[in-house]
Amino acid sequence: MTETWDFLRQIISWMILETLRAKELFSKGFDVFDTHPCLKIAFEGLKQQLSDISIPESYEYLSHRTGCMDESLGPVGLSWFSSLWTLQEISLRPDMLLVNKNWEPFTIGHKTHVAMDTILYLTSMIFEKLHPVSAPPAVSWLKKLFSASGIEYDFHKNPIRLLNLGSSRHCSRSRSEAIMSVLGCVDWHRKRTAARLHVESNALASALSPNFWLYEFEFLVEVRQKYGFVFFYTKYGGHNFFMDVVDSKKPFGTILPFTGTFSPDRIIPAGATYPTTKFTGHPSVDSWTLLRDGSVKVNKVCILYQTSRTYSRRIRELNPHIFEEPCLICGPPLKIHSKNQNHSVPCQYLSLRGWMDGFSTMSPLYAVVLCYGRDGLQIIDGFILAEVPILSRLKDNVLAKLADFKLCPDFEMDSISRLPETEEVDWFIY
Repeated sequence: MTETWDFLRQIISWMILETLRAKELFSKGFDVFDTHPCLKIAFEGLKQQLSDISIPESYEYLSHRTGCMDESLGPVGLSWFSSLWTLQEISLRPDMLLVNKNWEPFTIGHKTHVAMDTILYLTSMIFEKLHPVSAPPAVSWLKKLFSASGIEYDFHKNPIRLLNLGSSRHCSRSRSEAIMSVLGCVDWHRKRTAARLHVESNALASALSPNFWLYEFEFLVEVRQKYGFVFFYTKYGGHNFFMDVVDSKKPFGTILPFTGTFSPDRIIPAGATYPTTKFTGHPSVDSWTLLRDGSVKVNKVCILYQTSRTYSRRIRELNPHIFEEPCLICGPPLKIHSKNQNHSVPCQYLSLRGWMDGFSTMSPLYAVVLCYGRDGLQIIDGFILAEVPILSRLKDNVLAKLADFKLCPDFEMDSISRLPETEEVDWFIY
């Protein structure tokens, strides 16, 4: 914890001046520094001061995040940035004030208090909207620190995102309790308290690793019931994720909204806010049931396309959005790159059939509908699932999410009349 606010005060002051200049408050194309030379002098002075400061690596402040996967690791300092309870604190009160070791609140100018959401907003404006080409290293450092910790402006507007952020943060106990209020799911805890069950014996466990998932099963069931299809409405993100999968030789592809890995950006919410007013979940998703082993039991699905099925010419002509027209697919590249290349998960524009038929696998692939647009929004979102043989469950149909797809057909999706009929299946998705 810092003893003074000098460093942060300089960063925030620079960002405020940069925002004032970029917003062109007086007239279009008019530089506020031309009419207020004192602001320009202050701006240049701050820039020079910040450029001369030695900046630590942001990840030095977050190095103990790995403790979430190995509880034998001892705690280290600066835990506020990567503590799970921080998510609840800042989500419930984004206007919170920061204080230093001497209990002095962070202020600028004439003792003007600056709340946490203001700091996040300024950082967002600078890097997401203004795109300065000459931001001092100290400003970039602050942005990296927030990004690495998952604390960014408006991150709390989709509570489902907190499940993934929370699974990668340090928490010695009561992981579910730490964020349950933010998600508005506390009934499970009240029932447990009433029954005097205070032990964490029902945490959701993965079949591959007993300690992979760290949330209480009853908590996740309540979240699933409250948020509906949005519980599964996530997409892949991150660097070299699929190359890691190829190297590990393990089943992968969760449709759960968290991974339990050290890199929470591998899964990100597809919707920026909740409730999601622009989409409707497909009715079949209501039958998807969360199981204690970390899988999802699926009894009904809407399959747009599957590689092991033969389609007539008539069906292909009636559904060009599936068979011919390009759609957005986020998944492993059809040609695997070297792991040494720093590439993001590729988003490719190919036809749904073309991508699925071209993917190198002997396993059947299925394009399953998760949700579709409402009020004239012409979008269909879903998953591409692959059958995955697991030696311990050869009698079960086990599948994993291979990719996400987004279709934009040329007809309105106010009803599901243009979608294939719901089919009954017996799937377990990991």
